[in-house]
Parts: sequence; structure tokens; C-alpha cells
Amino acid sequence: IERSAGRAGVNLQLRGEIRPAHSTLLTAPMSGGSDLQIIQLARNGATVHAGEVVVQFDTTLQQRTLEQKQSELKQAESEIDKALAEQRRREQAARTALEQARSAVARARLDLEGADLRPRVEAEHFKLKAADADQTVRELEQKVTAERDAAAADVASARQKREKALFDVRETERLIAGMTVKAPTAGPVGCR
Repeated sequence: IERSAGRAGVNLQLRGEIRPAHSTLLTAPMSGGSDLQIIQLARNGATVHAGEVVVQFDTTLQQRTLEQKQSELKQAESEIDKALAEQRRREQAARTALEQARSAVARARLDLEGADLRPRVEAEHFKLKAADADQTVRELEQKVTAERDAAAADVASARQKREKALFDVRETERLIAGMTVKAPTAGPVGCR
């Protein structure tokens, strides 16, 4: 202990280890089996603020994948439009055939009204013609329903493809975002 004019000074030598009160481990993103290339890395010991880039990995491969997935999404959206157009066309064709059959039923019934004034063979012919026209109408009504259901299934399938493609695009965008590792809090960078 040294003493000089009213002051005392103490020198202590201590050994120990300085550790941070709080540390956060940052890890590399999942690479999906490919090697990751670092294109930017914060210097060891550098102080960073929350949100600053600590590590940036190359996203070239993921960008190509994103472009492919976006193309698949556009194609799926196009398939929906095509399926909807095909649905309208098929339903319209079935409705047109149904209307023609209904007109044939009306003509056959008109012919049938005067059947008692005609010979019996001709009257039977008109009855058969009216029955055939009625049967055709029933079949075409079922066809209209079947066409509507089949087209709706095609549209639903196309929409399902679009949802999968949209999921793939969002997942790839998430992977690309994960290729930039930012500091969650402010502090010094320490590499292990």
C-alpha cells in the first residue's frame, strides 16, 4: 500500500475470463444439400447494431429456383383461365344441344296433336318420335350437369396446382431471405 499526502492507492492483479452477459448464436441457413458461399461477413470483433447484416450468403441458385417457381405459378394461373374458358365452352355446347332437343320435343308434340286425324301407323310414328325427343332431352340435361361437374373438377385441379406453385414461390422467397443473417441485437461479433 502506498500512501501519499492523504491518499492511499491499491494495485491489484487479478486473473480471469471476460464473458458477455448475453450472447446470441447465429447459424447458417439450411442449404438444401448445396454448398453455401459467403459473399459478405462482418469482421470478428466489429460492433454491429440490431438489424445490420452479419453474414450474407450467395443466393444465385435460389434466385434461379425462384424464377422457375414464378414461371410455374404463371403457368398454373394460365391453366385456371384456360380451364374456366373450357368450362364455359363445354357448358354452352351442352346447353345449345339441350335447347335444340327441347325444340325437337315441341315439334314432335305439335305433330302428335293432329295424330288422331292421320293413319294409325303415322300416329304411332309421331308418338315414338315424341318419346325419343323426350328421352334425348333427359339425356342432355344429365350431360349438362356432367359437363358442369367435370369442368368444375378441372378448374379445382388447376387451382390446386396454383396453390402449390404459390406455396413454392413463397417458400423460395423465405429461403432467399434466410440467406441474409442479421444481428438480432447490438453488440460485438465473435466468430467461432
